[in-house]
Parts: sequence; C-alpha cells; structure tokens
Amino acid sequence: MNQISPTPTTTLESIQNFLEGFREIRKKHKPFLTEEEFMSDFLRFRDEYLEVKTKSDRRQLSEAPQYNIFNILGVTRSEVRTHSTFLCDLLSPRASHGQGLLFLESFLKHCANRYPDEFPKLPEFDDPQKWLVFDERHISNGRVDILILNPQEGFICVIENKVDAYEGYDQLARYGKWIEDRKIEYPNSALCYLTIRGARSITANNYNYFRLSYHKDIFEWLEDTIHLIQAPGVKAVVLQYQAIATNL
Repeated sequence: MNQISPTPTTTLESIQNFLEGFREIRKKHKPFLTEEEFMSDFLRFRDEYLEVKTKSDRRQLSEAPQYNIFNILGVTRSEVRTHSTFLCDLLSPRASHGQGLLFLESFLKHCANRYPDEFPKLPEFDDPQKWLVFDERHISNGRVDILILNPQEGFICVIENKVDAYEGYDQLARYGKWIEDRKIEYPNSALCYLTIRGARSITANNYNYFRLSYHKDIFEWLEDTIHLIQAPGVKAVVLQYQAIATNL
C-alpha cells in the first residue's frame, strides 16, 4: 500500500509537537538528564526531522501541493471576477472546457439531491443547445450573478452568489418576483443563494430559495465530478479552484 507523504503543515505540526514534548521532559527530568541522554534524544529528533523533511521535499517536487494559480494572482475572494465568472464558465455546456453538459448536469442534480422534495423537476440533459447560461445578467429589477435557462422545457435557475458582499435591498425578493412573473414560460424554477457557509437570506421575504455553500455544496459537486473530466488541463484547474473555493 502506498504511503501518503506528509504535507508541509503536517511536518511543521510534528516538529512543534516534538519540541513541546521535549521541553516538558527537560523541565521534569533536567537534574537527571545526562549529556549522553540529551545527545541521544537530540540525534533521534534530528533523524526524524530529516526523514520527514525529505518526504515533504519529494512531494513538493512531484506534486507542488501549495501551487495554486488563483492564490498567485490574488483573486481567491473576488466574487465577480473569480467565482461567478468561473462557475458560470463551468456550467455553460458550450464553454471552452470542452466537457459539454458535464458540469451543468452534475451541479443541478446535486441541488436536486440536496433538496429532493422541493427542487423543481429537471429537464433531460440530452442536447447542450437547449441550455443557456449567463453571468452578470441584467433583468428588469436587478442583475443576477448566474442565470441558467432551458426555454424549450420551461426551466429557469437563478444563482445569487455572495462571498464577502452583503445582500442588496430586497435582493432575493426582487429575483423571486422576477421568476414568479415568468411562471407561465418557466413552470420549473429555482432561486439559489450561494454563500461561503450556506447562510440564510435576509431579503427573500416569502419567496422560496435554496441555500448552497462553497464549503459543502461546491466541494461535493466538484468532488463527484472531477473523475469524469477527460481533459487533463481542465481537471488541474478545477482541482485548484476546488481548493480555494472550499477554504474561503
């Protein structure tokens, strides 16, 4: 069985724990600790440290677990430029990721499984041309972060995304009314409220909405989908996005 190499964090914690324990031993047994015993303990500590460090260095060389393009560019908490834009691109079946309906289908099915008794009936995912996905879409009473439409089968989903920003005046209620006014065209509709930890909306009033979180829902959705991505480059980027999105 392959052994998992320790992460730098694990390495640091191991060293800190050893030093703390060693200090406690020194305090209790200082009068009785000979020079030979001290050197023995010190050499044992040195050997353990070098072994862990070597494994950590090898993992860093082969996997670079700390390397993340979103962190490097300093955009990990940018609600519009990073999260809404990236999520919208993943959800669009005609985007350059080349995976077709994979992300859209898995996301909406995740939502349906999360709220089995309330989420609207999903259309068939048989034709990417039936689906439209927009980000920062202006509507009659606001601007929604992500808008998913299937006009042929009467399905609409609005996603309001909040990372560090607060809700606008009656924001979810306005979006809920906009959806309600299109009930004839879109009998199957959903209003989703995506936040870091799945917070409740304070502006929804009596309109129904579905709470989603980066820490649970985005993580689980991508975790269930990553192994189905066929393009290595896309998989690498999605893994990096999952890492920053679930640690907001």
